Amino acid sequence: MDNHLNDVRKQITDLRAEMSTLENQIRLEVRSGSECGDASHRLLESRRQMVKLIHEKNPLGGAEEGLT
Repeated sequence: MDNHLNDVRKQITDLRAEMSTLENQIRLEVRSGSECGDASHRLLESRRQMVKLIHEKNPLGGAEEGLT
C-alpha cells in the first residue's frame, strides 16, 4: 500500500507542475490576446484528475481537505 500511496503522491506532484505550466500559458495567451480555450480546457481536465487522485490518496493515509 505504501508504494501505491507514493505513486499517487508522485502523480499529484507531477500534475501540479503541469497545472502551473498551463496556468502560465493561459496568462501569456490572455496578455497577447490569443485564444486560450485549449489550455483552459486542459487545465479543467487536470483539476478533475486532481480531485480523483486526492480521493484515491486520502483512504491510503494521505489527507487533503477542501476539494470536492
